[in-house]
Amino acid sequence: MQAKQDQQLPHVRLCARVCQFQVNRGRHFHLEQPVGSGLVHLKVFESVLQRTVSARFDMCKFGLRIPKTNRFLRKRSQILTTSKALFYAVHGSRCADQHIHQRIEGSANINGIRQSLTNFSATYCRGFAEMMARNLCKAYHTHVGDDERALTFHSDDVEERPSKRLKINPQSRKRHQTESETPGESISARPSVPMSDVPTPNVGDPNPNQTDAQPVQLEMPQSEPWQTVFELAQDIAPRVGNTRCPMDSEVWTRAQTIVQDHMQITDMFVCRGTERYQVPLHAPSSHQCPLRHTVCMHRETSVVHDLGSENWHNCTRAQRIRKGVPSKLTLTMFGQAPSTESTPVPGTESMPIAVPSSAPVEPSTGAEPPSAVRASGSQNLPLAVHARSSKRYVKAGPHHQCHCMDPSLDC
Repeated sequence: MQAKQDQQLPHVRLCARVCQFQVNRGRHFHLEQPVGSGLVHLKVFESVLQRTVSARFDMCKFGLRIPKTNRFLRKRSQILTTSKALFYAVHGSRCADQHIHQRIEGSANINGIRQSLTNFSATYCRGFAEMMARNLCKAYHTHVGDDERALTFHSDDVEERPSKRLKINPQSRKRHQTESETPGESISARPSVPMSDVPTPNVGDPNPNQTDAQPVQLEMPQSEPWQTVFELAQDIAPRVGNTRCPMDSEVWTRAQTIVQDHMQITDMFVCRGTERYQVPLHAPSSHQCPLRHTVCMHRETSVVHDLGSENWHNCTRAQRIRKGVPSKLTLTMFGQAPSTESTPVPGTESMPIAVPSSAPVEPSTGAEPPSAVRASGSQNLPLAVHARSSKRYVKAGPHHQCHCMDPSLDC
């Protein structure tokens, strides 16, 4: 990048010398640059800034758009000019957002040729060219003065790109708008209080008695319990990527308290800087932990978005890592539904197991063998199993071999 800027220095010096040459002879100088260009911050360009004023405008006001579409390109630009007539013809021509804007990134099919939108927006549209020709062809031009310089008093900071639309449910979007208008308090959480019940303080008293007024109890916003969790997660989160949250940490304990009604957490991860749902490398199997609960803090507004729980075992690969909210921090919890331990019915602990009358029963002489022991042949199998197994086989023919393994049966 620095090498490309160094290659443009001869062009910048030429512009500065042309400006000085024109102004010294009572003529005019005009130079168009996009807003945010680093050209105006070069030391060699200071002489141009002293002799001109900046007229700022949006190119879409003059018809800059992708051909044969209604997608306009805003491209905020500026003209450094010495002409008062051109300054007033251009300055302040800002878009009123009455049409859709296409972000200047990627490429588009322009007149049958795939072209970068950055290179396309660097060309002048017909409307801008006609406006410039109409004003430059005027017979008389006066130089700009202090009035025009006062109108251009502004910050040279680059304007921030508009954020992407959040693809979340409408209820969460309403909560986001409410919290952005009144930080720290949700309008939807305010109870409806009749005006007659609210005590009116004495107007003449600059310090009314606060004990007379009954305090109004406000409900806790839904995202408030997670605020403390994210404050604690700041110390655990890595610089980039995911990390496993310790089970004995305060973050785990508070998160489990919040989701205890519908989920038992078995694993938990903290991720910094992402905009997608997370499936970390060391995440548990979806067969063992079918539930995934995701909560994130917005990257710009720091508003907490509870994206809820889902059965991620039934999701495809694309659904598991789909786009969510551009986040500063993301908490991803894996677990199961809360298990309810079944209590035995009273009086059934000592109920005997019914045995078919057709099967002979042998008295038990010792401890019952473990049920998990693998048996081979007739080893460790109850007598009832032999009786049931003998009924499954018919007498073998001359070309068949019996596999009964019971010598008492005539197969």
